[in-house]
Amino acid sequence: MSRIWERVSRNPTLGLLALLIIMWVLAWLFVPNFGSLDNIRNILRQASDLSVAAMGVLFVLLIGGIDLSVGALYGLVSVVLVTVMIETGSFPLALAAALATGLLFGLVNGVLVQYVRIPAFITTLGGFYIAYALAQMISSGSMLSMPADELFLSLQRGQLLGIPYLVVLAAVVAVVAWFGLNHTGFGRSVVAVGYNRVTAGLSGIRVPRIIVSCFVIGSGMAALAAVMLTSRVQIGVPTLGGFNATFETITAAVVGGTSLFGGRGTVVGVIIGAIIIRTIGNCIVLLNITHLLYQAVMGALIVTSLVI
Repeated sequence: MSRIWERVSRNPTLGLLALLIIMWVLAWLFVPNFGSLDNIRNILRQASDLSVAAMGVLFVLLIGGIDLSVGALYGLVSVVLVTVMIETGSFPLALAAALATGLLFGLVNGVLVQYVRIPAFITTLGGFYIAYALAQMISSGSMLSMPADELFLSLQRGQLLGIPYLVVLAAVVAVVAWFGLNHTGFGRSVVAVGYNRVTAGLSGIRVPRIIVSCFVIGSGMAALAAVMLTSRVQIGVPTLGGFNATFETITAAVVGGTSLFGGRGTVVGVIIGAIIIRTIGNCIVLLNITHLLYQAVMGALIVTSLVI
């Protein structure tokens, strides 16, 4: 037991994985219909977009920043995607416009934080309201129906060897993010900046470029997550994410072992954190418990993770 505890202490991801397994075993035993294959697929499908967005937040948290605009960006990207699809009938063009919206939003956030010296908390909180207002104006405050498109529908309905396409896409993004953080100079620079910006700068790392890049990556991945979520609901909704999505992405990252002070966090941990969150939400629905409890559980998870 002492050797097991020592290994878990050195690698908190093992402890997270053990927690997830325990949760699934208990849910399998005590939550009706939890163990069905369709329900497991549903949990993973719902965790896919959250995982992608949380991996984007991971990059921002690793440099010691924070991004509160993710939830509103969901809604903005959603209405941009559907609006361009309605106007052009081209899903590739709509996808390009949606992702470009996220990347541009991240670039503006990064420039304001790094060069105008506005704290990330204030910058991204202001960005939240700006994105929310833009989404409301573009959609005139209403939901937009997505035109029928086989390529877009297949993203939500399709499966590869029984695994939903959304889960496969999230896995591909995870592999790219993991490789980028662990096996490239950029990834090592991100962690170094998070540990100590002054030391990183003195060692030759271009700190401003790293900081702006992380905000761009964070918003770009949030945009991709918004596309994935829009494919599930099949409508453009200006309120698609809101504070709830912002809260969930940060919770997934923190529960996954990412430090709010920068320099520490893993892609695998973030994914496990996202699955834990979706598992809790799924159990609350299956047990017919008020959804208001979900918010309380998420808050308790953040506090507990920080204490640990």
